[in-house]
Amino acid sequence: MVFQEITDVNQRNKCLDMKGEKLDYESCEALEEIFRRMQFKLINLEWVKLDEDGASALFDIMEYYDSAVHLSISFTKHIGTRGWIAAAQLIRKSSSLQEFEACGIPLMENSACFVARGLRFNSHLRVLRLDNASMSGRPLMLLGKQEWGTVKQILTTDK
Repeated sequence: MVFQEITDVNQRNKCLDMKGEKLDYESCEALEEIFRRMQFKLINLEWVKLDEDGASALFDIMEYYDSAVHLSISFTKHIGTRGWIAAAQLIRKSSSLQEFEACGIPLMENSACFVARGLRFNSHLRVLRLDNASMSGRPLMLLGKQEWGTVKQILTTDK
């Protein structure tokens, strides 16, 4: 993680790039100090090694501090049920989050149900990107069956 480029804590900073980092529960809790003081246009958590407890804590903190306009958790495995519940709550409650990416993460039925619930009540998300999420059948139906308010694109390509 590089913080040298962050110069103004009163405006949204361009990017917090944590790509490939290992984040356990304690390190996610420590990130609260950053999110309490700064907000970002993009938070990149691609390929982060994150467990269910860490994911849940991190998404809860990001939701509380309204930390990102664009959040990418692509290719981050082991988010678990509690992590997806917290991600859905972040989608639902964040007033700034406009784009959420979770590409390359298999989205099972129960996780798709949580995300669909988060989408139902959100008022700011514009793009949900779930490329290569191995979705078919019921999970895909859950995400595609309703009008999602402000969501303009739900991208679900599989290769």
